[in-house]
Amino acid sequence: MATTRFTSKKDPTFIAACAGAAGVCLAGLGVLFIQGIAGAGLMVAPVLLAGVALPLWLLLATDYRFEERTLVIRGGPFQWRIRIHEINTVRPTHNFVTAPALSGDRLCIDYGDGKALEISPSDKDTFVQELQSRGGPPLCGEC
Repeated sequence: MATTRFTSKKDPTFIAACAGAAGVCLAGLGVLFIQGIAGAGLMVAPVLLAGVALPLWLLLATDYRFEERTLVIRGGPFQWRIRIHEINTVRPTHNFVTAPALSGDRLCIDYGDGKALEISPSDKDTFVQELQSRGGPPLCGEC
């Protein structure tokens, strides 16, 4: 089977939060540069750069791929690999808990021995159809 990729749905709230975090860190870098703070700037600048890079990385690289019999979930620098036969249920949820998802309109994937991960594919129906075509469970309305 070919690899199929789904991007994360992006809510304006999540975009604003990521952009705001990056903006605050950029402003901090600007202050360090303008003030010419030498020693402290060398220590703080890498943290502020990470504060710019991580939110942008999450916005640009949060997606979900089916590779043969594995679902690969990527949220910026983080990655999970779930074998499709280990997925027990997939159910809709509207949660804002930290997850590799850029929207509150999510699917909760219960897998393995009590593990769960929330994702927000931009086309949930097609995502669930693809999961089922690879041997995964159907969408569970009331689990």
